Amino acid sequence: MKSLFRKLSEAYYLWRADAPLRGVWMYLSSRRRRNVNALHWKHGAALTEMKAFVRDNAFRQDWFTHNIPNWMEVFELCGLRDRPIDVLEIGSFEGLSACFLLRQLPLARVTCIDTWAGSDEHASLKHIDTIESAFDRNVTPWRDRVTKLKGYSFQCFATLKEADKYDLIYVDGSHHADDVMVDALQGFRHLKVGGVMILDDYLWRYYPRMSEDPAMAINGFLRLIEGRYRLVMVYYQLVLVKIAEPSPWRG
Repeated sequence: MKSLFRKLSEAYYLWRADAPLRGVWMYLSSRRRRNVNALHWKHGAALTEMKAFVRDNAFRQDWFTHNIPNWMEVFELCGLRDRPIDVLEIGSFEGLSACFLLRQLPLARVTCIDTWAGSDEHASLKHIDTIESAFDRNVTPWRDRVTKLKGYSFQCFATLKEADKYDLIYVDGSHHADDVMVDALQGFRHLKVGGVMILDDYLWRYYPRMSEDPAMAINGFLRLIEGRYRLVMVYYQLVLVKIAEPSPWRG
């Protein structure tokens, strides 16, 4: 009963945050117990393996591994495995999600953007000054496939060329709505047609005003790119595929 109430409460929150109705429906469908259990059964080995990797490499924070069954399903559905792809990750912290990508997608090249200074919610976090060195250490086995861009995401986007396009973009930087909107729009601009974008913390509520939380920005972003994307999965994260570039004539 608690689980049902939580799902309905979160669906109501998405509706209040102006989510597209198909997104709310997809959230309710994907969070059905049998669907969640099926993904955990199907991709349980990858989840177990990564949890062991986290323990063995002394990560201080694990805000990621619960996403693994969903990500493995996305990799399969969108054909991201066993082919060379370019990945852009906005927000890398200790490198846990980057390590997962590098391990599971052996032909992927991953570009990581971060300030490594933490965000609003990390103000009281201990050892924040060691995060960058932890990232460097954790990605060392794959350093030939990692590009590190240090700075605010808007600064790093300014260094990219128009031709720089990615097959997979993970948006997990600053969670303030203004920053999420910039990262989503700039990321979508650099996403290949057929490419996948994963937006984190769709249901995260932190700021005093709902308008500052990620859902408001993500839903606004979806309205702006209407007709150019297809939803793949909606849970705590939102996953979409880019199906078209904007019209060259905008009036």
